[in-house]
Amino acid sequence: MDFRTELVVPPAEWNLALHDRLITIGSCFSDTIGQRLMSNKFSVTVNPFGTTYHPLAIDRLIGYATYQEYPPEDSYLINQEHAFNYNFHSSFWNSTTENLRLDVEGMINTVHQQIKESRCLLITYGTAWLFERTDNGQAVANCHRMPSGGFRRRLASVDEIITSFKKMHGALRSINPGIKIILTVSPVRHLKDTLPSNSVSKAALRLACHQLTSFDNVDYFPAYELLLDDLRDYRFYADDLIHPSAVAEEYIWKKFAETYFTRDTLRILSAWRQVRQSLAHKPFHPGSESHQEFIRQTLGKLEQLSAFLDVEKEMTDLRDQLKLPSVS
Repeated sequence: MDFRTELVVPPAEWNLALHDRLITIGSCFSDTIGQRLMSNKFSVTVNPFGTTYHPLAIDRLIGYATYQEYPPEDSYLINQEHAFNYNFHSSFWNSTTENLRLDVEGMINTVHQQIKESRCLLITYGTAWLFERTDNGQAVANCHRMPSGGFRRRLASVDEIITSFKKMHGALRSINPGIKIILTVSPVRHLKDTLPSNSVSKAALRLACHQLTSFDNVDYFPAYELLLDDLRDYRFYADDLIHPSAVAEEYIWKKFAETYFTRDTLRILSAWRQVRQSLAHKPFHPGSESHQEFIRQTLGKLEQLSAFLDVEKEMTDLRDQLKLPSVS
């Protein structure tokens, strides 16, 4: 008797290898996948503009980077003696508007070059609810705790999301015709929207993604369905009952890897995982002969992996440990 329905994700029509450059942009689930890619030695830029939840805000940021355009002057603000920009996460701040402008423009220029060199862009949508400024009607990525009277909240339509994506997609392909896009809907629940409103929001995002896969080189990865319909239990949520648990993240990551990575990449990452577990080992007697032998064996494994992964830091750390005096 089966007690759950496993979601079998078919392999993608194209693959990612360790040498491919990637960028993740979007909600905090983009951070989760991005950090996993980084820890597995991929060349990845993780959420360079900070956490962004809404498709229209994400598309605007990608557009800035693609065209090397900069945010308008009226998108900068001062709140509690700090400068922010309505189009960027609150992690982008500075003591003055001028200093923040330099930070923002520098990041836009950096991401522009990365987009040109990237094989894949992973975009995670978090919510279809957006906030618009009442003074100019512009949707914002972050309200930066400004008075609520300065914004109105509404649900973006599926057509709006598709129209915005179409413009962004065309811009991307103008500087990198072969770039692949993976769309995901974040499984993180936005309970502040209320459960009914969160359901409406996720439905809009999911319907939009379904239609967006008709665009060239656009794929959908079902992270949302893996948590909601496959795992489908509160034990796979963190204590806040909002974010996926570590077990759920590992499960979704494994499905992602099996969907997109080449066989050689999966084989190398399996070996790297075993070595990472060895590196996490904390010895009681670092200078003992048995631990010194353990270090030598681990170094040998790292040397084999060095043909595929940048493990120079790990090898240097282990070589330093070999200098410890033996316990007599």
